[in-house]
Amino acid sequence: MTAESIRPGSSSSQGNYRAILSPTPFPAGFLPLRTTDKILWNGQQRVITFAWPLPIGTAPVRIEVDFTG
Repeated sequence: MTAESIRPGSSSSQGNYRAILSPTPFPAGFLPLRTTDKILWNGQQRVITFAWPLPIGTAPVRIEVDFTG
């Protein structure tokens, strides 16, 4: 990630990552990730710093997640 792409409220320290997830396996209206959750990335546990759905109309079409570690 570049400094310009880090969202406000995200940590700007080294080791920041962004993942784009499909909401297809989750029930409608359900955001499966919170900032208190962790994600397994390259075999290591990472801390989610920001998660948000990107909708078209009322249906989320993808979920973007920032995480550190």
